[in-house]
This record gives sequence, structure tokens and C-alpha cells, in this order.
Amino acid sequence: MCQVCQEKETTINEQNLEISKSDEDFLKNIEIIHGCKIDDIVDDYLNQITLNKLIKKYGIKRWTLDKVLRLTNTSGKIKNKICPFCNKKITNDIHFNKCKNIPQNINKNDAFILMIESTYNCNINDIITDYAINGLTEKNITDKYNIKLDTLKKVFTIKKINAKYSNKRICPFCNEKITNSRHYNNCKNKPENVNNDEFYLLMVEKTFNCNTDIIANEYITSLSTNQISEKYNIQINTINKILKIKKIKIRSGEDSRKYTNKQEIENKKKQTYMSHYGVVLDEDKKLFNYFTCVSKLELLIGDVLDKNNIKYISQRFVGGKNYDFLIENTNIIIEVQGIFWHASPKIYKPNDIVKHPNTKGLLAKDVWKKDKEKKIIAEKYGYNVLYLWEDEINSHKKQNTLEKFVLDTIDEFKEIILEEGKIAKQ
Repeated sequence: MCQVCQEKETTINEQNLEISKSDEDFLKNIEIIHGCKIDDIVDDYLNQITLNKLIKKYGIKRWTLDKVLRLTNTSGKIKNKICPFCNKKITNDIHFNKCKNIPQNINKNDAFILMIESTYNCNINDIITDYAINGLTEKNITDKYNIKLDTLKKVFTIKKINAKYSNKRICPFCNEKITNSRHYNNCKNKPENVNNDEFYLLMVEKTFNCNTDIIANEYITSLSTNQISEKYNIQINTINKILKIKKIKIRSGEDSRKYTNKQEIENKKKQTYMSHYGVVLDEDKKLFNYFTCVSKLELLIGDVLDKNNIKYISQRFVGGKNYDFLIENTNIIIEVQGIFWHASPKIYKPNDIVKHPNTKGLLAKDVWKKDKEKKIIAEKYGYNVLYLWEDEINSHKKQNTLEKFVLDTIDEFKEIILEEGKIAKQ
């Protein structure tokens, strides 16, 4: 092998090592942030625990969980669904059309039902009994049988189960199941002096074995609709209708917050903050440098800084604005500018329209104005902003000179600051 080929191979290996290191760091950081082991997450997933359940259990965001499963080679959006006829993993519904072992007398829907039974080790008739007779909600069933909600709804569609009336609604006069709202008018045993609203309240009391007066009183005095829903296993829409019939004003905004558990809200806020921005590591409250809101370009710059032992704080808030990197023990902020998101002046003219998602479109000069205002706010608090543009980062990445480019740019910026008298903090 010639020297050039050897050098190319070593650079490729080094890049692969860097990627593997960053992946390992990502997994280690997840363990630190969420106080769990990656092996436990993988084991739970392989033991047929749903993604939503894992998210609640470990407090991890969906995309973070997907990345963890991908890095640990535990992929599969449709997880471990097995064909009951050929015992192969099913990756999509087309499998039922192609599988040669399916008997001719079994249609696609029957094959789907058999697949669900073999995959989740359950009986569909038991699920339907729990749903239609025992009064379990869709959420209760997904937790009990560990089945995805979409899969469960498809089962109900195949079995022609009316999902709207899931909680075994029973007529208080004839004791028959209520399949639709016309039963209120058609019931022959209903007394003439009972109107539809009174009939509805009696039906709820009979179905859920509760007292609507107590529910209304609890809502007025202490509980929220969510808490009542969990306590009596009643849908929130049903609770709202009870309150409407009882002519009780449904709370909103600040009024509703008075009746919610403040500790639960605080814990939720902390979980969201930690999963989105990082975790407090020490007494100085330095934020962890792996975050769920960074871009690929920011990850590249972060890797360069990490490799050269340059300490920094990622996603630093200054004056209500979020900045990409703050170099520790200095007053230097680094902003990584994407060509599209920040309307690079090399490509966009002042009156060009930049069509950002969820907007009608911004003029390039308005995007520049926002960035300028952001820079002014940083300078007001004594910081100096260094911009690294996407085209520069990508070109140096291709030439394998990204590390040198970033370090040289930071050093040059420090010299400019010193010359201008804006001395970096030590």
C-alpha cells in the first residue's frame, strides 16, 4: 500500500473513531442526565415495553430514545412483529401479500389478528372483552397488553368495535348496552318525566358506578378534570358534559392552576428542562454540554472544542436570548450560522424571501436585523460574538482542516478583542 493510501486510511479510521467516541459519549451523557443504564432501556424495549412507556419511565424525549436504540442496534419502528405462518419478522403490511405460507382461506385481516396474538402473546377476544365489557379504556389496554395504540385501533376496526362508546355504557332503565346516542330517545323503559340530560347523568352513574353530584362537588372544591378522570376512570369529555349539565363553569387558565398539584408541575418542568437543556453537574451550576436542541453543525464545533479541552457552555441564555456556545473564563460567544436559517449575505439579497417553516416567509434583511439585535444584546452584557458560517465549516470539514480553522479563528478573534480593549475575562 502506498503512503497516500495509508494516510487516507488512517484519516478515515480517525474519523470513524471520532464518530464512535461521540456516540459513546452521547450514551454516557444520557445515563448521567436521566440516571439510568442504556442496557436497561434496551432490555425493556426488547421485552415489548412500548416507546411511550419508556419515555415516561426514563423521562427521555422520543428522538433521543430513537437515537439510543439506533446506536445500540436495537432498531425497528414496528418492533419484533412476527408472522405466525413463516416466523419471519414483519417490517410492513405488504408481508401478508407476499408470505407464501398463509393458507388460502385466511384473509389479510385474519392474518393481522393472528400476527398480533403471536407477537404480543395475547388473545384478541380477551382484549375485546376488557374493552367492551369490563370497561377498560384504550390507555388501560395498551398498558396491560403492551400494544401500540395504532395497532389496538386497527384491531377494533377489523373486529368492528365502536371505539366511541368504549366504557360499557349501560342504560339505567333497561340495562342494555348503549351503542349510540339514539338510545336516549328510543328506550321504552325511560320514564316520561326524565329528560335527556337527566338520562345522561343516570347513565354515567350506572356505567361508572359513581355519583355525579360528588364529582361536581369535587371539581368545585379541590380536583381538576384530569384528577377526576384518573380517579373514576371517566373520559374528560364525559366530565365536561356532566359539568355543563350541572351548569358549573369549567375552569381555564389561572383558575385551573389553583387546583393542580404544584409539585407535579415543578417536577415536570425540571424533567423537561433537564432533557432539553442538560443537567446541573456541580456547585457552579455549569450546564452539561450535550443537549437535545443542537444542530449537526453545532455538534461538529462542540467536538472540536472537546477534543482540544476547551471548556464551554452550550445553549447559553443571555438577556433572554439563546446563544450556541460560551467559552468558559472568557467573554467570547460563538454563534454557528446556517446558510438558510440566517440568510447568508453571500447567497441572499436584502429583499429575498426566506421561507422558514411555520412562517409566511421573512425578508433576508429582517433575518439580518434579528441577528444584529441579538448581537447588540450580547454586547450589552459584555460579551463578544464570533460567527462561524455553515459554508466555511463544510468546506474545511471536506479538507480535514476544520479543527485548525476553528482554533485559528478563535485565536484571531481574541487578538481583535485585545486590540479593541474588549479584554476577555480571565
